[in-house]
Amino acid sequence: GKWVYPPMIDQTIDHITAKGLKVEGVFRLSAATGSLEEARKQIDDSHILSASLLDHQDSVTICCALLKVFLRELEEPLCTFPFYDPVLSVVRAEISDSKKKEYYRELTYMLPQPNRTIFLRLMKLLSLIHPLSDFNKMSPLNLSVTIGPSICKRKEANMMTEMADMADLNAAFEAIISESESITSTTESNLNFYACASIKKGTPDLPENSFVFIRRKNNKGELELPEAGNGMPKYGDLFCEDLLTGASHTVSAENLTPVLDGFFDPAPRKYILHDRQSDSTSNPSSAGQEEDKGKGVFRPSGALDRTGRSGSQVRLGQRPVLGASKQLANSQAEGFKPAIKRGPQPRNAKKKVEPGRARVKRQGSSRAVKTGEKSEKSPQTKRKKKDKDKDED
Repeated sequence: GKWVYPPMIDQTIDHITAKGLKVEGVFRLSAATGSLEEARKQIDDSHILSASLLDHQDSVTICCALLKVFLRELEEPLCTFPFYDPVLSVVRAEISDSKKKEYYRELTYMLPQPNRTIFLRLMKLLSLIHPLSDFNKMSPLNLSVTIGPSICKRKEANMMTEMADMADLNAAFEAIISESESITSTTESNLNFYACASIKKGTPDLPENSFVFIRRKNNKGELELPEAGNGMPKYGDLFCEDLLTGASHTVSAENLTPVLDGFFDPAPRKYILHDRQSDSTSNPSSAGQEEDKGKGVFRPSGALDRTGRSGSQVRLGQRPVLGASKQLANSQAEGFKPAIKRGPQPRNAKKKVEPGRARVKRQGSSRAVKTGEKSEKSPQTKRKKKDKDKDED
């Protein structure tokens, strides 16, 4: 099926290609908050950036930041969740660098078609940036540090696992970006595998949950490629290659769990239309008509669908209201004023005296009494006065 991704991807990448290849710190510098918010608002309202914003002196930085924000805020990352563990297995494998480069290329082409298309578009841009690192100071390693975490994440991650995997993830994307030119120029005839799977029941040669690639050709060099619409074979022996060692094995299809099988995952046939006027979901049958009018942006309903958990659309510029801010927003909407809690006051701060009361200072203490009333002397004061009178006598 046909699908179209948001035009801001092409617009930002084309602008960076035209004006930003030699900009120092491209993809690393942060855009000004106000400029980035304005860009997000324009994308939400019209799906493209205005000519005036593209003429801004920091337009390249804004486009880079906007592209990273879009990729980072996808519900599922551009390199889908199943991509994470196999790519780390490759970087940790005890195989030659040339074999690792081959595996990185193969994994890239196992992504779902929409993800793969945008990923290759991004890699094409990076293949133009890193050769100019003498000008822009962005080597493949620097680019991997700034972009890798936005496009590849673990599904259930925490701070500890992210820190533990960071070095390996950077190394993996450094290698991918270094080979981005050859990866983007690869054709299907140059690919050796069509899917990645994990081992269900371990064997002496293949541990449980280890990853293997399924070959396109058998041991005789004959093409054994199943039809794309039928899914990965469920029966019979498959010719595989171990990601950790590069060794070839024959594995029963029943002992394999598909992990990455973009070959069997054609482009989604359902579309979500983000209309410029109402920003409402349109019927897929009217997709072509709306696209011709240029009123909306189609986003695939699969991995690249930016919808909320309840199914409602999440616009690029929206911010969630959490905690105290949410309570404040609710109370103001209902016409109530939120209670103001006073924090601790300085020790020497003057206390506020209620109207009609005056402060009377006494020796060693101070207390407020009603104005106009005669204050009583404390027993201690009376005793001191009595002792003083005796001394005078």
